[in-house]
Amino acid sequence: MSMNYNKNKTSVALNPGLSHWKLQRLSALILIPLIIWTIFSFMINMSSEYNQAIEWIKNPVNSTILILLLAVVFYHSGMGLQVVIEDYISNIKLRNTMIVFCKMILFLLAAISIISVLRILFY
Repeated sequence: MSMNYNKNKTSVALNPGLSHWKLQRLSALILIPLIIWTIFSFMINMSSEYNQAIEWIKNPVNSTILILLLAVVFYHSGMGLQVVIEDYISNIKLRNTMIVFCKMILFLLAAISIISVLRILFY
């Protein structure tokens, strides 16, 4: 039996996991330059004193990139954890509960991290 798909249908409609996969790859691509920047910045400031590290975070460019890094890391982590949970938990109710719980925890951790950077920036 051959399947005849209409050319007007999008690939997302044919495979609902495709958009999740694409977003996860996009977030990974965004993370590459952010992590390279972070490692480079930390290597330059590794011997810095505490006050110099705080001043580094108070720089608006550094704090903006750091906040973007935190947001994308937690978003990408949530997507990855969701895939792992969907692959290994067969009980649908438990699976959905765990996905919601993980996303809530990751959101809380992301909020705490970003608020911490903002407190340093504005105080």
